[in-house]
Amino acid sequence: MYRYLAYVITLAFLTIGTAQAQSIHTMPIGTEVETKVRFARSEVPLPPGKWILAAASESQSRNIDGSMTARLPVATLVSIRNNTLVGLVSLFGTAQTENLQWIRDRECERTDLLFVDADRNFNMADQFCMRVSHSMRTWVAPNGADENTQQLYAYLRDAKIVRATTLLGTVVRIVRYGEFLRVGYEILPSAFGGPATRNNSPTTSEWHVDLIGANPAHRRFADAWVDWSKAITPQVKAGFGRTLQGYTPAAINGFDPATPRPATPVSGDFRAPAVGTRFVTKNGHFEVVKTESMSITTINAGKSGTTWSAGLLPLDSNAKFDRGAIESLFPLSVGKKARFRQEAASSTNAWDQSLEIVRTEALEIDGKSYTTFVIEGRTEAVGPGMNEFIRKRTLHYAPELGWLLKMQEEQLVGPPQRMNSWEVVRIVPPGG
Repeated sequence: MYRYLAYVITLAFLTIGTAQAQSIHTMPIGTEVETKVRFARSEVPLPPGKWILAAASESQSRNIDGSMTARLPVATLVSIRNNTLVGLVSLFGTAQTENLQWIRDRECERTDLLFVDADRNFNMADQFCMRVSHSMRTWVAPNGADENTQQLYAYLRDAKIVRATTLLGTVVRIVRYGEFLRVGYEILPSAFGGPATRNNSPTTSEWHVDLIGANPAHRRFADAWVDWSKAITPQVKAGFGRTLQGYTPAAINGFDPATPRPATPVSGDFRAPAVGTRFVTKNGHFEVVKTESMSITTINAGKSGTTWSAGLLPLDSNAKFDRGAIESLFPLSVGKKARFRQEAASSTNAWDQSLEIVRTEALEIDGKSYTTFVIEGRTEAVGPGMNEFIRKRTLHYAPELGWLLKMQEEQLVGPPQRMNSWEVVRIVPPGG
């Protein structure tokens, strides 16, 4: 029965008509719509039935330094049946391609979700996530609640609409070239043929991922909702970022959001840090004591020295390896790869090394944001008589500084060995 529900809803979407969607930004509160709506620059599909615009406002995006950038539209539609709230569609996004740098959605990293599909959920990059979970609403607007929340709660309160505490929800979140859209679908399961909720607590609800297995009816309905969510997601993607009319954001502080800003290019050229610079981590530091060509030598708090090839890899200077392979990654650009073999100077030990630049990501240190190239490396033991060993490295290299701001190591195969992971928390210039 519950699986059938998913198929019925999916078929309803497959037969959506091509009538032009109304723009939310020209509707008065209380307007009824069906099928789909225009929101900012996107066209958003709606679940079957009539939906009422209950709230529409604007939010405000800000830079890391607190300065205002663009206005962001926000809206909520509701579905009401027999004077009861049975569904919500929440919308939030940008009005145009703004080249804003969005941080990743940490909600998509939760382990207590009913379903998650996240692709390239990285800071300051194109992002996608679709996640399903139960949601809890108190329906009491907290102090300082945003304008849209206040409007929504007032609309439901004034209309004396009955509101359930526990809903089943899906969020589809897309970031592409700095443009952002977040669509939230929430339903009251019992209004769509699903089981009732008996425990309205975040941790004891029958919909919680740890408890739903003991509630077969809830599990079947949740699976059907996941199927429905998978069917609606391609339509959200298809309508994302179109050039649609109906919303005209206002200019703020001399910035006209109707005019897209060019992306700031990131230089991937090699630049050695100044001798005497200290990169401080939580448990120590790296102090640059020598730079020669593209090799950088550092000492730690214990005065132990390390030579870094191209400022990327801590490789024994006496070992045999192709420095040119590592240096060929410069100027850095996403997609570049390098492979080489490292052979020990005094034994037959050897390791195959590979590096690939997979993305850019911003890291913040002392309130300043640095663009880093994220490089994934792999080390595999290949020498005769060596134990099987594979290690993965993830490096965050900041060309502006000529140094790594973060290194994470993970052993994938072999007898346990000590892995070295660290992150820079402070940068001290020479003489500082």
